[in-house]
Amino acid sequence: MANRDKNKPFWERNKGYGIFLSEYKGNYALQAGKRAEADDYVDWVFMSEWSKAKGGFVPGDKKRPMGVYLGPGEDAIKALEFFLGELKAKSGPVADIPEDDIPF
Repeated sequence: MANRDKNKPFWERNKGYGIFLSEYKGNYALQAGKRAEADDYVDWVFMSEWSKAKGGFVPGDKKRPMGVYLGPGEDAIKALEFFLGELKAKSGPVADIPEDDIPF
């Protein structure tokens, strides 16, 4: 992905590297990537595919954005709420984040 989409939410994990919230035709995904000075870059990977002939997984021949498909709006919200609940249960209370720091 070249050029920056200022409307695409981005959570910076460390020094420009982080996670984008992407939307395509009403479906949402989280994608790993980097936000540089003027451009956004999504990490790409070769997906593994099962090979019956080789009896295991082998690298695929197509490169795809590295991410997690969440589905349409309501499904995406349910998935994120589920994982947020799991994280809260494992790590205890989380400090409030000021509204100005939320990227969307």
